[in-house]
Amino acid sequence: MGTAIRFAIRSDEASAVALRRELEVPTGKNTFAFADVGIAAGADEGKLGELVGILEGLLTALGAALNEKAGIPLYHGHNVKVAKDRDGSRVLRVAFFAEMNPTELAAAQLGRDPSVFSPAGLLDLRIALETPLSLALLKDDDARLSLDRLRGRFNIEGSVSANLDRRAREVVTGLPGMDEKKADLVAAGARFFKGLNVDLQTISLDELRTKFTTPFDDARQPHEALRQFGDMLPGIPLKAAIGGQLMALSGIVSEMPPEVQTIYSAVRANLTGPKRVHLQVEDAEFELSFVGFDIFQFAPPIGGTE
Repeated sequence: MGTAIRFAIRSDEASAVALRRELEVPTGKNTFAFADVGIAAGADEGKLGELVGILEGLLTALGAALNEKAGIPLYHGHNVKVAKDRDGSRVLRVAFFAEMNPTELAAAQLGRDPSVFSPAGLLDLRIALETPLSLALLKDDDARLSLDRLRGRFNIEGSVSANLDRRAREVVTGLPGMDEKKADLVAAGARFFKGLNVDLQTISLDELRTKFTTPFDDARQPHEALRQFGDMLPGIPLKAAIGGQLMALSGIVSEMPPEVQTIYSAVRANLTGPKRVHLQVEDAEFELSFVGFDIFQFAPPIGGTE
């Protein structure tokens, strides 16, 4: 299995209602965020429970500190629990509920109607980056980078609301330093952007190395820099190249307080990696999802030894 990162912006009232119910979002709180992290097969349920308790206490302290620092109530509460992901697998879900809607906060600060700042319905966008490169190769001492392993697909598609330029003007009008001419430029930029509808796929790096030439090259020869890059890759061992960075991380953790070390060890032993990060503002959803990013299984023990 390869890896993929996908980002989406969308507005779906029915989806938002279902998500609020699933996350047990407090009544009247329309802004929240959550992260799903995969749970490893055979995870120690006792250690998993301890991790949930540690995160609960940590988020309570961070939320109180955030409200005190901001001087206004931003944090309302949180929820940490084991849940089911969309694919049916178990995940550790950490949810954060905001006290104030950012559109209402901006409106109160600027003396404007909150609807002006609402992102709902303005943009529908999907971005995907996919590659057959599997993180399992990090366990193979003999695995080397190669152009065929770096083959990937990059895709962007979406649509923009027809009234984006009007909404853009409404948002910037009255802001400090914003005159009529600057507002016109913002609206013009929005008109250009709403006309874009992009669907782009990249060719693989090996195809790029073969096909890309400069006006000074023989049309049958790849660009020299790309040729050298391709020739260099097979000599780079994946495990050594990335493993050194991970070992450095374990060294940093070994210098941290015991509570941090406890969290690190529990995560390393019982979780796999990120699956989804989601932000909800009213009915507008912003979501980053991951496939095949089981990175925690490669995290070394603290200090580099068991």
